[in-house]
Parts: sequence; C-alpha cells; structure tokens
Amino acid sequence: MRTLVPSREEILHMLTQTGALRQGHFQLPTGIHTDHFFQMPLAMRYYNYVRRLGVALSRLLRAIPQVSRALPRCTVIAPASGGIPVAFSVRDALEAEQVAWAEKRNGDLYFRPFTAVHPGDVCILVDDIILTAKTMQRLIELVREHGGRIIAAGVLVDPGIRPFDPGDIPFVRLIEFKTRSFLSAEECELCRAGEPVVKVTF
Repeated sequence: MRTLVPSREEILHMLTQTGALRQGHFQLPTGIHTDHFFQMPLAMRYYNYVRRLGVALSRLLRAIPQVSRALPRCTVIAPASGGIPVAFSVRDALEAEQVAWAEKRNGDLYFRPFTAVHPGDVCILVDDIILTAKTMQRLIELVREHGGRIIAAGVLVDPGIRPFDPGDIPFVRLIEFKTRSFLSAEECELCRAGEPVVKVTF
C-alpha cells in the first residue's frame, strides 16, 4: 500500500518520469554549469504528485515546534509561480489559515495591492526548489519588511548548487540532491570533456 510520505527513491522517480529532473550538461542563467537540471513545473502539472510532495513537506514542517504550536493561524507564502502549487498543497495538509504569494517584477519580488502580509502575521515560507537561494532570501526580507513573523521555511528540492543560510529560521528540505556544479565554463569538467551544453532558464 502506498504511504502518504514517498521515499527519496519515489520522489526522484516522480521527477524523472515527468521530465522535471534531467541529467546532462547545463548552463544556468547565472553562468554556473551543472550535470543535473530541475524543471519543477513539469512535475507540478500533475495534481497527484503535487499533493504527495506537499503532504510530505508538510510533515517535516509540522515537526517544527513553532509550527505545530502556531497552527492553524498561519499563512503559507511562496514566490510565484513555481511555489504556488506547493503553497496550496502544504496549506491543505497543515490546515493552515490561508495562502499568499509574492510576484516578480523587474527582477524583484513584491505583493500585489491588498494581498500583502500584515504586521504580526505568522508565516511559513515554501518553494519548489532552491537554486541560487536569492529568491528565498528576498522572500524572507519582503515578509519581514511587511511585519510578518516567519516561523519556518521549506522547499521540495535542494540540489546543493549554493548553500543557503536561513539564519534563525528553521529550514527543511524534502530531498537534498548532490548536483555537480562549476562556477564557469573555464572550470567545468563537462566542458573540458567536450559534452554539449544546454542553456536553460529559471
């Protein structure tokens, strides 16, 4: 019988089957070269996968004492657009109060008018993946600028491309995946081996 929380192998199978996890030689917009690439929206197209992954992430979040004490009076917040399916799934599993999301404009995150976090709101931040950590870091800053109190954060996948230091915020990852990465083409072993590179976007 299938369990509510999939194993690491099951998660990787979901991501591979949907094309969300690819192996090869990739150049990210930052110039970093990697041997794996996650295109998480390909997995987020399937409700059954979104639900299973969201439930699994919610179990890790609920195990954080601050979260279990605060529920259900919490807002689950994600950056658009990749984090929105995760936020709704986690909210359902936690039975949290509501969902909010920050959108991107001119390279920065913002809340639309009347949808912003309010001072004192208890917030849980989620996303589908953490690559350069810039989006999650900016989301933390944005929520705090609006007076929100962040009690936890979590992502489905951390490919280990860049370390993320959340400071005093409890942070959980559903799976950690060790991606080989190189800061530039000059340092890239895949380039030196003559493997064709695919330029990808976030």
